[in-house]
Amino acid sequence: MMPRILILAVAAWALALPVFAADNPSTPYAGQQARSIKVLSADDVAALLKGEGMGMAKAAELNGIPVRPTF
Repeated sequence: MMPRILILAVAAWALALPVFAADNPSTPYAGQQARSIKVLSADDVAALLKGEGMGMAKAAELNGIPVRPTF
């Protein structure tokens, strides 16, 4: 009888954890859902609009993207 109560208590505690975690929405991504482009910050959007780019061209070229024709 005692192990059954212990198992039920642990199961109830495990099921209640997400409920308690939902009360604290202080995540590093809080407020980002209101952005026009979700993955870009306001600074990133401003830099792109000024034509600064993302700084990924060299990494892409070194990895073969875009693929150069070999004919």
